[in-house]
Parts: sequence; structure tokens; C-alpha cells
Amino acid sequence: MDVLSALAIECLILILYHALFSSLLAIVSDSELLDLSRLMRWLKIGTIAVVAMALPLFFAGPFGIFSTGSRNDYLADSRVLIYVTYASVMTQAAMVPVIAAILNCEKQWNKLIIFYLAFVLILSVLGGSKGGGVLSIFAILSLVKFPRTIDYVRLFRLPIISVAIVFVSTVYTVGKFLALDPLQMIWLMFARIFMTNDARALAIDFSDSRNTSLFKESFRSLANSLGSPPVHPALGQYLYTEAFQSSGFVGANSSGTALLVAYGGPSEKALFSIMLCAIAVLIYIVARKRGRDSIIRLTLGINFLWILSQDFLGFQLVANLLILAAFLAILGLIARRLLVVASHSSATS
Repeated sequence: MDVLSALAIECLILILYHALFSSLLAIVSDSELLDLSRLMRWLKIGTIAVVAMALPLFFAGPFGIFSTGSRNDYLADSRVLIYVTYASVMTQAAMVPVIAAILNCEKQWNKLIIFYLAFVLILSVLGGSKGGGVLSIFAILSLVKFPRTIDYVRLFRLPIISVAIVFVSTVYTVGKFLALDPLQMIWLMFARIFMTNDARALAIDFSDSRNTSLFKESFRSLANSLGSPPVHPALGQYLYTEAFQSSGFVGANSSGTALLVAYGGPSEKALFSIMLCAIAVLIYIVARKRGRDSIIRLTLGINFLWILSQDFLGFQLVANLLILAAFLAILGLIARRLLVVASHSSATS
């Protein structure tokens, strides 16, 4: 029943994800209705934000490819860096449809797009994950809509060649470092995709913590604030420790459905399932709301559903960031209104 409930939740998230993506594709591909100047303004703001959020990493000590242990060790003792990292990830996600929309309008790469993608790719490599930058290019490709196939070939020929060069270089350079031949290295690279997403599978056979509080282990920050901390480390890390005897900041993502399978009694599981479904539907409703920022809202909704499915602990961090952003936006709106009222009063007097 636990696994069936988890499957039903994942299917619901997938259906909502598909609906939002279809809406985003329809908006991004309609070049006649797109405001190119607004898109370029969003891209400039996003580029500045990504560059600014990357700066703290270079003062955080060894990180990524420079780490002596896990590439994510720099996140272990700094909540500021955790929030900055997730904020950067969400900003990069929001830039994907913006870039795709610009390409649909201009049918060519401009200097700002090239700079942004080059910076993101370099940042991804330095962070120890070449996949982030590569997947950004394929995500942009999924939202580009041209009438002729030759246009796709012309526009994406150079990026795909660059990705191929990075892939081949990684196979031979890292493979030589690990004493693996090219075929073994390729197998390891693709096997790693499954190794880092197996929290659900590992949780099915993990029965030692069925009586552990599901909500305490899921809402870890809230539990700590209430003086009743979680019993175990984050589930993905704990599962790796149990299954592979790993150590350090290593593990799979603590997905919501993995937490549902691993922890809690029947009543907690039922409430948690309802909560996950309600959150997913609420994200869908808010993201589908029409407006000038529909592209950004749909993108955030899509990525919120993705994080809700793949990384429940990360979802809570991103939710906190959006709540903070909304609070600051409200304060800014109030400040502008007060300035308008004050200026109007001084003018009349």
C-alpha cells in the first residue's frame, strides 16, 4: 500500500508537470505574442543574479572538483550556501524558457545568451557536475520551435558539438585518472544516473524506521525549531550509509515518496499523501494563472513539481526562498505606495 500510494502521487505530479510544460511550450513558441525587450531584461537580471550567487562559493573553501571528499561537502555546515545554491538553481531554471523564447524570436544566439550559457557550463564543471550545464542546453532545445529541421541543425550544431567534446574529454581524462577504459567509464557515467536516484528503491526494503515520525524526519528544520529534532540523518544520506556503508555528505535525494515509504504509521502516511497531493495541485493552480510573467510562473511551477517529486527537503528550502522573496516584494510595494502618497501630499501642500 505504501508503494502504491507513492506511485499514485508520482503519477499525479507527472500529469500536472506535463500540463504545465504544454502550456509553457505554447507560450514560448508563439513569437508573435512575445515581448522581446522584456525577455532580454529578464535574461540580464537572471545573469547578474547567477553570477552574484556564484561569488560566495569561491570564498567557501574547497568545493566541487576542488573538494577532498564529496563535491557537496561545502553545503554541510552552511545554511547560507544551501539557500544560495538552491536559489541559483531556480534562477537558472527560470532562464531556460526565457532563452528559448528569445531564440524563437531571433532565430540566433546573441552575446548575452552565449555569455550566460558559458558561465553556467563553467560553474557546473567547477561544481563537479557537468550534467547541469549540458541539460540546460537540451532543456532549451525542448522549448525551441522552428518550422524547418535545418533551422534546428544550424542553431544547435555548435552547442551539441561542444557537449560532445566535453563528454569525450571526460570519458578519457577522468577514465584515465580512475584507471578505467572508455567503455567502463561510459557505463559508470550512465550507471551513476540511477545510483543517485535510488532512494525510493532503497526505502522499500528499509523497515527499521517504520515507527519513526514521518513528519519529524520530513520537516527537519521545523522539528529542530520545535526542540524535537529528527532521529536520523537526511533519508538519502541515511539510506546510503545503511546500504553502501558510505560516509560524509553522500546520498540520494530525500524524495517525498521515499520518506512516505520509509517512515511513519498508517495515519501519518495517509495525511502525508494527502498533503503531497494538495501541494502539487496548489502549485499547478498558481502556475497556470495568466499574466505578464506567465513564463516565469509556469517555469517555477514545473520546477517546484520536479523538486517536490525528487527532493522533498530541497523543496522546503526553495519554498522558504519564495516566501522570503514574496515578503520582500510586498515590502517594496508598500514602500512605493508610501512614497507616492508622501510625494502627492507634499505636492498638494
